[in-house]
Amino acid sequence: MTARNCYSMSAGFSKSLAAAAAALLAAALMVAAVPALAGDEEAGRILFARGEAGLIRDTVHHEVRRGDRLYVGDTVVTGESGRLQIRFIDEGMVSLRANTELHIEAFEYDPESG
Repeated sequence: MTARNCYSMSAGFSKSLAAAAAALLAAALMVAAVPALAGDEEAGRILFARGEAGLIRDTVHHEVRRGDRLYVGDTVVTGESGRLQIRFIDEGMVSLRANTELHIEAFEYDPESG
């Protein structure tokens, strides 16, 4: 193997390393530009919970209490004796009675436009 061949292999390796770094940077910038994904964006909070009241997040069921945060992608559920009240970040409120299921599929709010 000559010095020239060795240099060519290094140059080729450097070019593919630079291309990989550029691709990784481009992917990171695209992810940063994407709006919040499910589970990342707070939508509201539990104001009141009584009886059988829960939350399903990432397929895991949790009991809810006053003050618990709700995110896009969450599902709140009430059982036979359940009652829930939610205040969304836009100050809107929702009350759930017994045997109800509410899935927060999306939530968009621009505080500057009200």
